[in-house]
Amino acid sequence: MAQVKTLRDLERQKDEVMEMYLFASPEDRVKLLLRHMELQESIDELTAAGEANRPKPVRRWHRRRRVWNYL
Repeated sequence: MAQVKTLRDLERQKDEVMEMYLFASPEDRVKLLLRHMELQESIDELTAAGEANRPKPVRRWHRRRRVWNYL
């Protein structure tokens, strides 16, 4: 069964990769940078999916005040 990654888990993994990057050899740094980029892509996918599912604010025009009211 595939484990579902949450945004917090991905952010933590990305931070751990950057900490390992500081003390890694030049060969390992390339691998860590690729891993960092993969994690960032999956974070971007999760945030884009979350923003797409977010409901849009409902607004109504207030006649007297002539402003939009957000419900």
